[in-house]
Amino acid sequence: MPRTRARLAGWAALLMIAWGGVMFWRLRAYPFPHEFHHDVDSPGIALEESHKASDIEAVLHRDDQRVKAEEKQKAKDSLRQNNRLDLVFIPIYAFFLWSLGRVFRERTPLLTLLILGTAFFDYWEDWRIFRALDGENPAIDIPSLIKWALLALVLLGTGVILMRSVSTVYSLATKRLMGIGYVIAGLLLLIALGGGDELFGYGYSLIEVGALLYAQLTVIQMVGLLSWKP
Repeated sequence: MPRTRARLAGWAALLMIAWGGVMFWRLRAYPFPHEFHHDVDSPGIALEESHKASDIEAVLHRDDQRVKAEEKQKAKDSLRQNNRLDLVFIPIYAFFLWSLGRVFRERTPLLTLLILGTAFFDYWEDWRIFRALDGENPAIDIPSLIKWALLALVLLGTGVILMRSVSTVYSLATKRLMGIGYVIAGLLLLIALGGGDELFGYGYSLIEVGALLYAQLTVIQMVGLLSWKP
C-alpha cells in the first residue's frame, strides 16, 4: 500500500509540473511590460490580486489609447487561455496535495477540507477573472486572497505531517527537511497576506516566492516518490 500511494502521488506531481509548465509557457505571450500593482511580476497573479478597475487596467490596458488593439487582444488571449488551463490545473494540484498527505498519514480529514476549500475559492477566482476579461471590474482579490490563505494552511499542515510521520517513505532527516520547506512556503504566503505591503514593503511579491518554493518542492517530491523502493 505505501508503494502504491507513493507512486500515485508521484505521478500526480509529474502531471502537475507538466500542466503548470504549459500555463507558464502560455503566459509568455503576454505582450506588455510587467509593471503591476502590489509589487508582483506575474501578469496572472497581478490579475488575481486586482481589487478595482485601475488594478485590472494595469494588466489589460483596456482604456490605454497608446496601445494597439492587437496587443490588447494578445494580452487578453494569453490570460484567458491561462485561466482556462487553470480550470484543469486546480483538480490536479488538489489531488496531488491530498495524495501526498495520504502517503505520510493514514487519515487527513482536516487537510482534505482545506484542500477542497482552496479549490473552491480558486474556481471562484477564475470566474471573476473571466468577467474581467469580458470587460467587467470585479474584485478578483477577494476569493484569491482566501485561496492563498487556505493554500498556506495546507502547506503548513503538509509540513507538520511530514515532520511527524513515521512512514518508511524517505528517511527521517529527509522528511524533516521537506517538512520545513513546506512550512516556510506556507509562512511566506501568510506573511504576504498579513500585510506585507505595509509591514515589510514587499507587497504580494512573497506570494510568488512561496509559490516558487512550493513548485520546487513538488519537483523534488516527484523524483523521490517515483524512485522510492520499499
